[in-house]
Amino acid sequence: MQIAIVLFDGFTALDAIGPYEVLKRLPSTTLHFVAERRKIIHTSDGLVAMAVTETLADVPRPDVVVMPGGPATRELMSNEALIEWVRRAHESSAWTTSVCTGSLILAKAGVLSGLEATGHWMWLEPLREAGANPSSKRVIVQGKVITSAGVSSGIDMALALAARISGEDVAKAIQLAIEYDPEPPFDCGSPEKAGTEIVELCRRRAAAAKPKVPFDPDRFAREWAEQWNRRDVDAVLSHFASNVRFTSPRAKELMGHATVDGIEELGAYFRKGAPLLGTMRFVVDETIWDAARRTLTIIYDRHRDGGIQRACEIMRFDSQGLVREADALYGA
Repeated sequence: MQIAIVLFDGFTALDAIGPYEVLKRLPSTTLHFVAERRKIIHTSDGLVAMAVTETLADVPRPDVVVMPGGPATRELMSNEALIEWVRRAHESSAWTTSVCTGSLILAKAGVLSGLEATGHWMWLEPLREAGANPSSKRVIVQGKVITSAGVSSGIDMALALAARISGEDVAKAIQLAIEYDPEPPFDCGSPEKAGTEIVELCRRRAAAAKPKVPFDPDRFAREWAEQWNRRDVDAVLSHFASNVRFTSPRAKELMGHATVDGIEELGAYFRKGAPLLGTMRFVVDETIWDAARRTLTIIYDRHRDGGIQRACEIMRFDSQGLVREADALYGA
């Protein structure tokens, strides 16, 4: 059985890790963390980083889809590539599931149309607007669709799913293995139990929070150079937007024009050029980050056969943290 847990920048860690800890223990199971591209994905606070193990294209027909949520879910609803993947994956899946605001993505893909569904209690009205019939239940099973409420409920959802896949005894054994026997110090895990004062405090804290995935230009440049040095073209491409525009004098030599448009043409250019680098290694000398313009300049040396060529790349990032424009310049 193939299980795909979707990752995206700005997800909530437990939304993905809770189900992972349960589902990885199912027999005869292969589990993947999937996203549009292989890259490092950060949680909403930027403190947890996870590696994508497969792209969406690599896993088009998983048996189980797990869609986590997080503060970035609203923006994710406009990601047509992901929405289409969810839509198509659901057509052939045995189970399609969500945690927290991940149900909004399922709804956007049409999976929840007319179905009773749940999600984080603060986001039930948007769930209604997206076509579902929202409920405050912790876990809801509707045919092959299972939705769960906020964050921690993903563990409950995964155990319910485990029982349906492998039987109650296996699910119970998994629950014991992870020692899931919660005894919270406060009985306020739902709005109904928490009371008006705590609900309002929670809302104020959520409104004041500013989810942020911090950008480290030095780390980015270091990873970019390391990826080129091992000729990992797919990893390099993971930094670029699908509509990227890349200009380089080398492109004119290899592609017939100095500017390449779109990720497909950029990939073709990189794959033509990579073998020609031979033993060349990139060594980053300096980075200049202009936060206001979201522009990174990487100044680096290209070492080959005892010689050094000075070079730089100027990259402009979009709101999703991907490079939308880039210019490569080379010294003599």
